[in-house]
Amino acid sequence: MSLADRAMGTAVLLLLAALAPSPVPAQELPPPDIGRYDRGSHIVRPGENLHAITRMYLGDESLWEESWKLNPQVANPDVLEPGQRINVLIERRDSVPTALLRSLAGRVEGKPSPIPWNPARELDLMLEEDGLRTANRSSTELEFQDGTRVVMTEDSVVFLRRSGRRLVGLPPRSVEIVEGQAEVAAKRPAGSERSVEIVVGGTRALTRPDETGGVQTRARRADGDGAKVMVYEGGGEVESGGQKVQVARGMGTSVEQGQPPGPPEKLLPAPLGLRPAPGTRMTFNDVELAWQAVEGAASYTVELCGDAVCARLVERRVGLAEATWMPEAPLPGDYFWRVTAVSRSGLDGYPSPGAALAVLGGPDRVGPTGSLTPAGRQIRFGNRLMVDENVRLEPVLEDAHSGVAGWQPIIDGAEVSLGRWDGPWPDGTYQVAVRATDRVGNESLIAAAEEIVVDALPPVISVTGYAVAGADRRGRESSRCGWLPKATSRWHFVTQCDWVRKAQRRWLRRGWNWLEVSVDGQQWSPLVARGSEPAQEVARAGYRLPPAPATMRVGGADAQLLVRSADAAALLPAAEGNAAGGLRIRVSDAGVGVERVELRVDETEPGVLSLSAEAFDAMGHRQELTWRATAAR
Repeated sequence: MSLADRAMGTAVLLLLAALAPSPVPAQELPPPDIGRYDRGSHIVRPGENLHAITRMYLGDESLWEESWKLNPQVANPDVLEPGQRINVLIERRDSVPTALLRSLAGRVEGKPSPIPWNPARELDLMLEEDGLRTANRSSTELEFQDGTRVVMTEDSVVFLRRSGRRLVGLPPRSVEIVEGQAEVAAKRPAGSERSVEIVVGGTRALTRPDETGGVQTRARRADGDGAKVMVYEGGGEVESGGQKVQVARGMGTSVEQGQPPGPPEKLLPAPLGLRPAPGTRMTFNDVELAWQAVEGAASYTVELCGDAVCARLVERRVGLAEATWMPEAPLPGDYFWRVTAVSRSGLDGYPSPGAALAVLGGPDRVGPTGSLTPAGRQIRFGNRLMVDENVRLEPVLEDAHSGVAGWQPIIDGAEVSLGRWDGPWPDGTYQVAVRATDRVGNESLIAAAEEIVVDALPPVISVTGYAVAGADRRGRESSRCGWLPKATSRWHFVTQCDWVRKAQRRWLRRGWNWLEVSVDGQQWSPLVARGSEPAQEVARAGYRLPPAPATMRVGGADAQLLVRSADAAALLPAAEGNAAGGLRIRVSDAGVGVERVELRVDETEPGVLSLSAEAFDAMGHRQELTWRATAAR
């Protein structure tokens, strides 16, 4: 090529370059919206890479780089180690048969087939043929992509299956219970037919939503590879031994291995009266749980959990015969607890709703406090507290932590029955106390502030004769008139006294008996039966004599009254049988002392005096003594 040709070619190229359009800068694509996706943890199986894993959960692999960003520990997205746990984006699609571990408590292990068993974690994704197992005091909750929840309790083994692999559409989820129990619950749209199949040995239970879309079924592997199926919400169909049984809401069936399902029976109701009440905040962790017994229950199952559906189990007890249970002291925190009544056939009734319970502190190590004070009639007598035999000793007890569980009465250092404690109490002096116990077993001894002195006996009355001391007439007359009320004039007083002296002589001549009584032997008062002829004659004469002293106020532990005949005739007391000029009536009381003595005279029989003395102590105890005395003239 000549130089001119080369120049022409260069020009052409330059022209073409000049005429060529200018390059347009590439536009950056907007970042993908990943906020609508959930997160989960996938356990790598042999032969998997990040492209295939992304395609499995999202339907395509276009977001594999976003998944890679979630795993900075992955150097090569095409080279993953089996058993390696990686973070992935997941989408709620019914066509993806996966379950997400929403919560777990205790020791929970997963088997991501064909990887061996290894510890499971929250947000782990379980696929078909994968298994889960829970140890003692362990539990977990799985959630399928369509919202179905499966709660596994302790000591259970469950595998996830797909029922009807070759069917077109949305095959039902299948949960195989190898050991223990699981509870399946879901909320479907009204009219939905989507269901979950539960497999227990040779038993298959298919759940169906009710008109509200609710599904809740519990299945448990029973002894000898049998099964217990309980339907709490929705409906179900149980198949075993080649036969099917329809199980409606609120019903359950027992299945023996290889046998047809038993007739459905009604499930027991949820226990009521939970104590402590839902929402209780306790300052200690020695917790006693109690509830009302359910008629027809053979035993109870109680669960203490970290959530209302017991997906995070803390402690569980089965086979309780009594309607009470005390779990091991939990750590401070927020809990829920529920109880289920179990029928004689072994079917679980409805569990009670999870009751919230807050534990704020540690163990309760302090027993109850309180006081022990007698109630009823009591008198402070000197430095002693006197009570009667019907005294009531009601302890006032309180316990700010677990509460008072009961108390045992103690008298003089020995435990006694409530019958002995309730009385009546024998006469005597006692040291009393109660041994109070709280709900966690702490004891305390609560004693009365002082001794209890029981006065249970009435006064004692005795009658003896005594010789009346001689006195001159003036002395006798003045003493006999000393009981008259003081008059405003000397004349009036003397007149009354003279009338009395004359009246006594007239009464004696007619055979009437005239007695006088005195407390001190100095001042004497007439003792005349009300309504008798002497009393009527006094009334007719218009003299206002005071009424006969039927009641004599005396006091102390030992009191006496003296009775004598106005004509100095001897009295014959039946107490001794010896004639005497007077009677000495002694009243003694070793308890609170004598309060009063009432004397009564009966002169209806001529020449015979019937006397009675009725004594009372301050406690109201009463004693009466009646005798006949003949006045000798």
